[in-house]
Amino acid sequence: MMIDPPHRRSACRLVRAYRWVPTLAAALLLFVPASGCAPGSNTELSDDSEAGGSPVRAELRVAFTRHLTMAPVFITEAEGFFDEQGIDVELVGIQSPATAMPALLQGRLDVLPGALSPAFFNVVTRGGRVRLVADKGAFDSRKCAHQSFVVSTASLERDPGPAALRRVGTAKEPFLQFFVERALIARGLDPADSEMFHVPKAAEYDALRAGRLDAAMVGEPWLTRIKKNGGGVVGSSTNELMDGYQYSVYLFGPRLLDQEPELGKRVAVALLKGVRAYNEGKTPRNLEILGEALGHDPDELGEICWPPMRRDGLVAGAGIRDFQEWAFGRGYLDEIAAQEDYWDPRFIEHALGVLDGER
Repeated sequence: MMIDPPHRRSACRLVRAYRWVPTLAAALLLFVPASGCAPGSNTELSDDSEAGGSPVRAELRVAFTRHLTMAPVFITEAEGFFDEQGIDVELVGIQSPATAMPALLQGRLDVLPGALSPAFFNVVTRGGRVRLVADKGAFDSRKCAHQSFVVSTASLERDPGPAALRRVGTAKEPFLQFFVERALIARGLDPADSEMFHVPKAAEYDALRAGRLDAAMVGEPWLTRIKKNGGGVVGSSTNELMDGYQYSVYLFGPRLLDQEPELGKRVAVALLKGVRAYNEGKTPRNLEILGEALGHDPDELGEICWPPMRRDGLVAGAGIRDFQEWAFGRGYLDEIAAQEDYWDPRFIEHALGVLDGER
């Protein structure tokens, strides 16, 4: 499957989208890539710079999906922040962060943005060199709701009782299934009494309005469309039920962690600049970039809620332990990983020093 690039710049190329079966992830943990398998990993300059002081230009493969939470990556590329750091980027379309984990371990990807997953924690506890390095989204009750639990109006008309939520739509990402279970429990329901369906978001929106689904976890832009056009009753948001929980992150693989950490620091500087540009909000430039990258109408982008991103890029530890315990209880995890085993702060700390004048 090919995914069209969100931008076409000389410093950015698109390569074929990776598709992996989940069982492959476990097998690849036995083969952590040796030095030299990643693009540019044969460069042996200790200070990561040429004689004149300019950074050695490097190629970088960054995964992407067409989700609004990917906005800082699109902005980083479009505004030339990677190029400023001497980085030529390939944006690689993937099906999901969890199934792209083997590509990160093999060095076929260098940066994997996306939701926290059991696959990540299993890689860590099995000895794989993948680490969480920066924030890409945490729920915040002070901000607008970009994801909420929505009950179908048509379903309520058939059966207004709370026990009517038998067919529930959810994303494949376990972290959002975690949220759906919390939303059901908050309504006094047992999640075991509901059947979960993984439905593409556009089809899920139509199924809710038609009553083929009784409820679903709905994100933007479909959440705003429900509010404007009807078809569902908006209930608890992720911000309310999981306030402060980290849910989306940037992951680095062996190349940036071990083989070329100085390049990893440059990547962190570029990404943090992109986050800060994103946090300027719905500027004409951001709307232009994201309209092209996501294929959304800029007017609609101006109406919907944008997910909050931390200006400092630091990871909020809240909720990560809860999520792991939930996943462990369902047999998704081998064991619960300690924070010092999955979180590597040196890259974002370097970026903060560069951008905030500490270095």
